[in-house]
Amino acid sequence: LYRRISEDTLALKWFSEVITSIGAPQKIKEMARDGKDKIRRY
Repeated sequence: LYRRISEDTLALKWFSEVITSIGAPQKIKEMARDGKDKIRRY
């Protein structure tokens, strides 16, 4: 949601939280990595 409203710093924070979370499923972590990459590319 933060990425969609151009709040990139907050989006990166939450993507990092998901990626480092122990309980998050691998598919969700992959989606978070993809979102993080999209922010860094643009």
